[in-house]
Order: sequence, then C-alpha cells, then structure tokens
Amino acid sequence: MTPPTPHAISLVLHQDDKPGWRIHLNPNGVDGGYPVSIKEAEELARTATDILSASIPVTDDKGVTPFQIVRNGTTALRATLEGELSDAEAKAANIATLRRTLAEMTE
Repeated sequence: MTPPTPHAISLVLHQDDKPGWRIHLNPNGVDGGYPVSIKEAEELARTATDILSASIPVTDDKGVTPFQIVRNGTTALRATLEGELSDAEAKAANIATLRRTLAEMTE
C-alpha cells in the first residue's frame, strides 16, 4: 500500500525580488507561493498561536510563538528594505551630477 501524500501549508518570508510573506501549499502548490499581506500573515500566525496554545501546554516562558516569528521576520525585512531604499536614494541623488559631468565631457 502506498503511503498517503503529505500535505502542508507554510507561511514563508521571501526576501527576493518580490519580498514579503507568502503561503506555500504542498503538494501541488504554486512554486512561488501565494502572496499575503503583513496583516494577513499576522492573523494566520495569531490563529496558529491560539491553536498551539490550546493543544500544547506551555511549560516555560522561553518558547517563541508563530506570531512572534512573523513579527520578528517582518521587522527584519523592514530593516533590510529600508537599507536598500536608502542605498537606492543615495545612488539616485548622483544622477544629475553624472549627467552634467558627461554633458561637459561632450562639449
């Protein structure tokens, strides 16, 4: 007898060309996942936290909840994007100077 195919739903933080939270369904899900907003990701994580809290007794205060993982991931992604934006703005500020310098060279 063939074992049943496992099914899973994963909430994944992407930091590629389309950063943000995505839901991945396995098997037969879309490779890149389905995008969800930060609000939706937090709501899913809150629900998972509630389910886990109800079914698994907490024995210490060192555990990390799904909601905390989502919040921490979002905070880290925000810091990364702010850094990239700052770098891009600094590069863009040089465009006018570069154009002027090139124009002077062709005169």
